[in-house]
Amino acid sequence: MSPRHPGDRLSFSNALCTIRYAGPLPDQKGDWLGVEWDAPERGKHDGLYKGTRLFHTLSSSPNCASFIRATRVPDEPRSFLQALRYKYAEDDLDDAPVGANGSIEISGKVVEEVGFERIRQQQALLHHLKIVILDGLRVRGVGLGADVERAQEEITSICPNITELDLSRNLFERYKDVAEICAPLKELRVLKISGLRLQTFDLDGSSAFLKVEELHLNDSLLSPEQILRMLTRRNKDESIDLLFPSLKSLSVAGNNLSTFYAPTPPSVSIVFTTVTTLTMDMNAFISLVPLCISLVPLFPNLTTLSLQHNKISTFNSSASTTDQPTPLYPSITILNLSHNAITDSRVVSSLPELFPNLTSLQVSNNPFFLNLTSRTTHGIEDAAFLITVARLPTLTMLNYTSITEKDRMDGELYYLSVAEKEIQNAFQDTQSTTNNDFRRSLQDWARYMELCDKYDRENIVARLTAAQSTQSSKDTVTADALSAASHRPPKYPPNTLGAQLVTLTFRLQTPPSNDLPTTTDTIAHSHTPGSVTLTLPRTLDVYRVKSLLLRKMGREWNLRPLEFALEIVEDAGEQVEEIPDSTRRIGDWIPEGVWDVVLRVRPRPAVVVMEDAIGSMALEKLKGMVAV
Repeated sequence: MSPRHPGDRLSFSNALCTIRYAGPLPDQKGDWLGVEWDAPERGKHDGLYKGTRLFHTLSSSPNCASFIRATRVPDEPRSFLQALRYKYAEDDLDDAPVGANGSIEISGKVVEEVGFERIRQQQALLHHLKIVILDGLRVRGVGLGADVERAQEEITSICPNITELDLSRNLFERYKDVAEICAPLKELRVLKISGLRLQTFDLDGSSAFLKVEELHLNDSLLSPEQILRMLTRRNKDESIDLLFPSLKSLSVAGNNLSTFYAPTPPSVSIVFTTVTTLTMDMNAFISLVPLCISLVPLFPNLTTLSLQHNKISTFNSSASTTDQPTPLYPSITILNLSHNAITDSRVVSSLPELFPNLTSLQVSNNPFFLNLTSRTTHGIEDAAFLITVARLPTLTMLNYTSITEKDRMDGELYYLSVAEKEIQNAFQDTQSTTNNDFRRSLQDWARYMELCDKYDRENIVARLTAAQSTQSSKDTVTADALSAASHRPPKYPPNTLGAQLVTLTFRLQTPPSNDLPTTTDTIAHSHTPGSVTLTLPRTLDVYRVKSLLLRKMGREWNLRPLEFALEIVEDAGEQVEEIPDSTRRIGDWIPEGVWDVVLRVRPRPAVVVMEDAIGSMALEKLKGMVAV
């Protein structure tokens, strides 16, 4: 057995590893190998032995390495053709006994004559292969010491039609070994070489990848410089040639990358103009803008960027300031930021500056989906969806869901309602439209004024600014005035989105004290005692409207389900019509063109509700049964 050296790739019981140390161990007999396992869970340490560092590992896992005896016999490696025949040309007849004349015998009977016909059939099968998957088959090279040119000629004659090849998780040590396999495959379009641990990356004059359009370099613990070396070749005159001139899609997921900047001489420029899709999932990126700064010069025509399962929490670097210009990436249309650490949905508002042509976004499984609270009937995820849709006007798809016109309208109206509350709160804190909190609030809700114009909605920023300028002594506006102004019903033209809304003012009819129990528990609301105003869609049914009223005022007004009625009243306070409990729309009782309606909330005893439901005769019978 030949001596082992650091960098050698081995397999033990089909578990791949790389030798990082070869030699003796303190207090141990014989020679040992310190290996780093491709699967970190197989290890016990990271090269530290009894307080002494014997080797370093590429993986950041503290338990990715272990020691094995140098005499342990590894699994036998395979050449490319051996693995190809093992996977696609072997059959059960290979295990049958072979007779003296070369025939195959089963139960003493000759079942097939072994000869050129069978070889021809196997080669015909391999000849038609287009997709070949040889991952994890201990492939080491094109011919394992055999003449490379002869092995390549055999590949050309046996399997020339391969268009997709997967050589992931094998025993390659040199990038050159991969190129020697791919060189005879003139139709190769997709190459997957993930999970390798290459030691050398230089190629001399190789044309093996001229037609490759899709390349996978995942889970290989590669640095940015090594990735770029695999994509290019540097000539003696320091010029750069692209090894993949047809490349459209590149995947470098799972390489523990935190940056993607490789230093090159000032006179050297590397540009991959053909790459339109870049996958960088499962790395260690923490900020989007610094990453894009390094990507724009390399991939100027990128349309799809996937960064899911990273650690991105902000879009600017920690050292950046608000005056720092945000770099633009106008070619990007599809962005995947799922499974990151974005805590504030307002951060998403800066995406249009970075990606002005963005049409598809994935941001699911970020903390801001859990942190976004809502006082509306929308669930938390629904609220996050609506807010995100409103913040990004160019989106047509969010989290793999197509955005309809109704989704956008709902999102923008919800955005307006939340923005108004946030802007008012920022104003009330200091009673000034020039304070930093108020200005920051306007930045956080950058589309507020634009959407006010779109939906013909009152702009509270303009109103607050105008009201403040008329004050003689203070730059303040009382909270009551703000609340009253916010409830002024807008007058919308017919057939507009605003015409679908109605402002309902609920006024509680206080019953005699001996009819219903009272409660001292109250909840603070921005309303006058005994009344509350809600702006709702006309399409809500009566049950939904009563449910919303219960949520907002149920405790304070001591309301119980099915124990109060809604009555339309005139300005004089006289009842016009009682609205019965039903699934009909609330708008069925409100004439078109009317946006402001007063509804009296009249408590009623439970016995009345029961009478409505089961009839007076049945109720009398029930009372008699209770009396008995």
